[in-house]
Amino acid sequence: MTMKRRKILLWILIIVVVFSIYEICLQPLVRVMLVSVVGLSERKGLDFYENGTYLLKRKGRLFQSFVASMDFGDQCTPVDFYYLNSWLRDNLYYGKAPDVFSLEVQVHSQEAYDAIKEQADREYDYKFGLDDYENYFVAQEKNPIVRDRLLHSSYNAMYLSFCDDDLKIRYVMIADGGEIEYKDEHFIVIMWHYTGLDWHSARCAETGECHAVR
Repeated sequence: MTMKRRKILLWILIIVVVFSIYEICLQPLVRVMLVSVVGLSERKGLDFYENGTYLLKRKGRLFQSFVASMDFGDQCTPVDFYYLNSWLRDNLYYGKAPDVFSLEVQVHSQEAYDAIKEQADREYDYKFGLDDYENYFVAQEKNPIVRDRLLHSSYNAMYLSFCDDDLKIRYVMIADGGEIEYKDEHFIVIMWHYTGLDWHSARCAETGECHAVR
């Protein structure tokens, strides 16, 4: 091997090492500081859902299919929508940071609410509490291309969240997250540390009388 080729290979090796150190160690810190300054891309409000803008977002169609698959009919009315795009946390080594879709609906009667929740109890028997909501893990699907981190596939996870005090239900989808091994920890960490979603009932927010579920 000639001296010129050795120098080229050495420079290539140096570039690869420096880039790897940046992606693994420095870039996450830079992006955390950037997030703290400019914030994450959050969209709140029902208009974002009703005008169909969310369908233009990555995995928006998948969230639409998830909501449609529940088929609660005319027993509920949408009252709030939330979308989080975590692109500032994306990293070539650690993978795609999870995005979050959430649609909250108001159930029209106690009878209808109880029936829907009883169905969830039958079909999705794993549940855990997060403030005033009971959360049911519904399903997950694997992303064939997108990675949660190097050589690890990412997953889309769907949940139903019930607030007994308000007779409200949330459809929640975590897109491009890790595989759900500990479903409660995965959900809670993302909801508390990534999103701006509030998990208290209206009564709790107004009066301070909270009945957190566990």
